Amino acid sequence: MRTPSDHRSQVFGSPWDGVHGTVIESARHYGRHWHATYGLGLLEQGAQSSASGRGKVDAYAGDLITTNPGEVHDGRPLGGPSRRWRMVYLDPGVMVAMNGDTDSAADMALTRPVIRDARLGTTLRRLFVRLDHWRAASRRSPAKNRWPRSAACCATVIPRRCHRAKPPPT
Repeated sequence: MRTPSDHRSQVFGSPWDGVHGTVIESARHYGRHWHATYGLGLLEQGAQSSASGRGKVDAYAGDLITTNPGEVHDGRPLGGPSRRWRMVYLDPGVMVAMNGDTDSAADMALTRPVIRDARLGTTLRRLFVRLDHWRAASRRSPAKNRWPRSAACCATVIPRRCHRAKPPPT
């Protein structure tokens, strides 16, 4: 009898340039690392503890989790053998466009590493459902793979939790 893997990971594209996603179920402890993108995710099962540039973070099933570009973080299961989460990653240019700015995204930051917001969670779940449908449709018929309405869903998710960082003292 085969034992279940302690790690399953899937990375996938999206209908928008500069946006991709992951689905991960893992018992692994991820060492310190960083991404060049903004990340917004949903912890679907289990719990996770991590260190981030914003301090120690504990997240539980149903919580939204975030990372900023260049933010060093790690992660490990908390209180159980494994956890499952989904993430959508956005290039900094996508954030600039969603916020309607023409400036650099260098001073934008997602303000909290863990967010407990039912409305935002519902919106993110809808985005994941739309991405799942898009992925299924693109496997069946790549030519019919156009979802411009989904961009509106994505655009509502991030800007509410983003702010411009205060300029550093001179």
